[in-house]
Amino acid sequence: MRGNGYRGKYKAYDAIGDENNFFKYIDLAIKDFEAAAKIAPDANYQKGAELLSVERDDRKKANDSKKASAYHFQRMIENADKAIQLNPKDAQAYRDRAAAYGILGNSMRSVEDFTVSITLSPNCGAYIGRGFEYGKAGDTKKAIEDFEMAVKLDPDSDSAKRSLQEARDGTMIY
Repeated sequence: MRGNGYRGKYKAYDAIGDENNFFKYIDLAIKDFEAAAKIAPDANYQKGAELLSVERDDRKKANDSKKASAYHFQRMIENADKAIQLNPKDAQAYRDRAAAYGILGNSMRSVEDFTVSITLSPNCGAYIGRGFEYGKAGDTKKAIEDFEMAVKLDPDSDSAKRSLQEARDGTMIY
């Protein structure tokens, strides 16, 4: 009888651990797997706890990296703002700010800044950037037009040619 009670208990801990992992309550899942491992040490529950600990640490690093990245791009925007205040005709500052806005998910502001940059100094990179933002917004026609202009400005640009081809094929990942 005693064996059945322990088996039921560690299976309960196992089930709780799986559910908590599913809902990403990793710390709780680790504790549950560790408790199950104490009851049934030969059932590989400790390995489950170790794997979840690694996953938890990896997720924390990724989250910290995202925060650092967002901070970096926000600083890029601030620096571009200062450069534009000093020289409102600085096309590169508008391109830098447009790229940062795009990465942070503000496609509308990104398109606006790429457009100003193109007006001040048309170049391949600005057209590629704006085309990419149009594509993210679902406007494939405008994206293709910008990629075509990028190829026209720099026929040797592999990035421009690849972007144009992927937009035409519908294979571009925005």
